[in-house]
Amino acid sequence: MKAGIIVKGLDGLEQILTTEQEARRLSKEFIERGVRFSTNPVSLDDIFYYIVKRPIDEDEDYKRHE
Repeated sequence: MKAGIIVKGLDGLEQILTTEQEARRLSKEFIERGVRFSTNPVSLDDIFYYIVKRPIDEDEDYKRHE
């Protein structure tokens, strides 16, 4: 079974939150297919965005429009 969660950002980029083992498998597959990608450790911002579905900076815009 494949493990992972795909999160699409406001910028249109997709993040795949997955295990290190699955990331290695996906990296090999992406290289074979010629897909451009990068790997990064998960940050607290990534976790926050996953939970609330909006970037932290968006809170400033929300406060200005209240």
